[in-house]
Amino acid sequence: MKRARTISRTRARTTKSASPTPPHSLRRKTKKVVHVGKIYATWCGHCQELMPVWKEFKNKMMSMGMGGRLQFHEIEQSQEMAKLPALQSLLFEPATLKSDGYPTIFKIVRGSVSYYNGPRTVDGLTQWVTKDTGNQTGGGTRRRRQRRRRTLGVLR
Repeated sequence: MKRARTISRTRARTTKSASPTPPHSLRRKTKKVVHVGKIYATWCGHCQELMPVWKEFKNKMMSMGMGGRLQFHEIEQSQEMAKLPALQSLLFEPATLKSDGYPTIFKIVRGSVSYYNGPRTVDGLTQWVTKDTGNQTGGGTRRRRQRRRRTLGVLR
């Protein structure tokens, strides 16, 4: 009998003293969101060439199951002043989102912006985006990387 009472008391103590999950551990559990966007002009020939590639790229990302990790933004030249401040709020202080020409393809990861300068193909865009999301082309835990090095014969 005594033992049952002590167990119930310790359970009561642990449930009463249990604190809510700290914010830093919540950040680790949630998936990181990458904002991918293009700033374009309808009159621009390069932008018109990019339209079917961009559409296929978005469909490929969704089919890879990355819809929850990616947010796509398409900003037309006439809407630039209205829509850029909302995206600017995602950046850390020294970084700024700007377009020097059309089309401008960008991504925002962890408060910093990077611009795409590679080939305007579906595969090129996919590799550029998945590099930071940790899906398919990289990332992983330290143990997986160590195992990979051992199998390749590279030791550090």
